[in-house]
Amino acid sequence: MEDSEGNVSDTEVVGATPHVITWANIVVGSILYVIVLVTILGNLLVLVALKSDRTLRSTFNYYIVNLAVTDVAVAVSAMSFKATQAFYGEYWPFGEALCAVWIFFDYGTKKFSYVNIICFI
Repeated sequence: MEDSEGNVSDTEVVGATPHVITWANIVVGSILYVIVLVTILGNLLVLVALKSDRTLRSTFNYYIVNLAVTDVAVAVSAMSFKATQAFYGEYWPFGEALCAVWIFFDYGTKKFSYVNIICFI
């Protein structure tokens, strides 16, 4: 916001349009946050089960561990930011640098997960 001398305060970006959060954004963002939490908790339960029960330690279950770790990485590094973006709509609250990092992890972790699945086939 400009004062009488034409100075811009650091609390407002010049030329930026205010973002509006609609009910649709809230619903979609909330559903995506629930999916992220279920993904993280479910895969952590798989990891705990395989760690705590020695009878589950087989060659195939190490593959399951690999998939669970990859799914947790996707949920933390890609899905959580997508849920936040869905909540805010077109507004990205994390800055340009973290946007580039998010895109890198979004594509990278998903491709790694695909490769894990293909290696089993």
